[in-house]
Amino acid sequence: MKNYFYVDEAGDLLSCTGSSELFLIGCIITEHPKELAEKIEGLKKEISDKAIYFRHNKQLNESGFHAAENHPDIYTRFVELLISLDFRAYIILIRKNNPEYLNYFNGKTGKEIYDNCLQLLLRDRLLKRKNNWNIITVEQNLPRQTQGALLVRKREIMGIVESINSELKRDGLITKKILTKIELKTKSEKLFSIVDYINHIILHAYSSNPRPGQKENFQLLKPKIGVVYDILNKDFCAPRKSH
Repeated sequence: MKNYFYVDEAGDLLSCTGSSELFLIGCIITEHPKELAEKIEGLKKEISDKAIYFRHNKQLNESGFHAAENHPDIYTRFVELLISLDFRAYIILIRKNNPEYLNYFNGKTGKEIYDNCLQLLLRDRLLKRKNNWNIITVEQNLPRQTQGALLVRKREIMGIVESINSELKRDGLITKKILTKIELKTKSEKLFSIVDYINHIILHAYSSNPRPGQKENFQLLKPKIGVVYDILNKDFCAPRKSH
């Protein structure tokens, strides 16, 4: 069996006074990426074919389904699609207004915090799928997107997976290395739109001043969300199980 992971982040790690209250890394896991991509493309075509959505076509053609850029009409249609898709979502988040944030951030670069969160996000997901072939696709947002920089980043993520394998072996949870492939892709990968929307909804539903409608969207998507883990508050929520 093959499992397909798609990983993206939301928010920023600049400082506790950055543009977002939260930083999070989310991933979706599916066994049927082609089916999901076809349904996303089908929605895009349906929207493009309807005169009522004509005014949105330019933006949709340029950036696709992107939560922060899509018109509310498109946003609603994509949330409706998410409810019908076959995937599970998992999120690791950091509340930057937590007093412990500066201690956690002290001495670490944003990249180091990101990689720590990524390792925490992937560990239990890979353990649960230890007997499967796992393809992990990460949205690459490197400032310098050269082939050399991409290769270095891919090796760094492979190193994170190797650390997970070593830890699980040491704890007696696995006896052989979990089969994993790492890929780096741009936002043009259709399935990143699913992660982007899930992240956007949680980013605003979990904030101290939730954006109108996002708590309701979160409730609609609970059956799709496996875990939301708040690192600093040590708050572990399994929305799908509580639904």
